[in-house]
Amino acid sequence: MDPKDEDRLAELAERETAYGLFQRASALLKRRHHAQAAVLLERADRLEPGKGSIVEALARAYYNSGQHQRAAQSFRQLLDID
Repeated sequence: MDPKDEDRLAELAERETAYGLFQRASALLKRRHHAQAAVLLERADRLEPGKGSIVEALARAYYNSGQHQRAAQSFRQLLDID
């Protein structure tokens, strides 16, 4: 891939909304691509920290991809969210 294209893709990725990332991650979770969904959900969580729906989906994605330590941490974080 051309370096200019890579830069443009990176720029567009940063402009994505938390909602858009959440929607894409949800589609990946339905297809059982848990680790890939976790990557998108991490980005969504950085854009909207502490949003319950994102943290819950992230915790489940971590758990189902075998990242149990991260899952436990996310589930604990979820308990602190009102």
